[in-house]
Amino acid sequence: MRLNLCYIKILDLKRNPDRYEWIQKQYKIDKMFVEKNLERDHYGSELKRLLEEICKGDMLYIESFSMIARNVTELLKLIVLLEEKGAYLVSLREQLDAATFEGQMRIAAFIELANFERAIIRQRQRQGIDLALAEKRPYGRPKARITDELRKAYLCWKKGRITAVEAMRRADVKRNTFYKLTKQLDEEFKGMSLFTNDI
Repeated sequence: MRLNLCYIKILDLKRNPDRYEWIQKQYKIDKMFVEKNLERDHYGSELKRLLEEICKGDMLYIESFSMIARNVTELLKLIVLLEEKGAYLVSLREQLDAATFEGQMRIAAFIELANFERAIIRQRQRQGIDLALAEKRPYGRPKARITDELRKAYLCWKKGRITAVEAMRRADVKRNTFYKLTKQLDEEFKGMSLFTNDI
């Protein structure tokens, strides 16, 4: 059986309860998914639950695109996910109904715009790299280096005095960087006793 679902944020519901009561009656909403997570994560627990439960033929009603996405790319990912499940998105503010021909045409236009945006970003990155190479400047993210703090934290970690997490904190490095650099330190200390000097 086809269902009409509605996804809303708790703050919007509290600010404008009459509006959502009207939506519920006007569009014969069978089930409301109210997101209580007030952080800026657009993939909150209720949206995830909705995406798991939504079935073929279901309609998902939202007040606006900003309810479910921060940008066009996020929006398109969600629309594609709904299409794969055979469900449709209806955005009231933007007057988009993905189940209609006009809605499909507008989504196709969004896809073209997103592709255009990605192409421009890639082109600018390429131009920046070419310019850096021509001027013999380094480009991209600077390579992580082994610091004295990391070396001390590494030795304490290897001696079992601190955890890897504490070593990362002391050296002020992220997890991936820590393990990448500790491999280099493993080579540096290869064949040496780590227990000769106290740190």
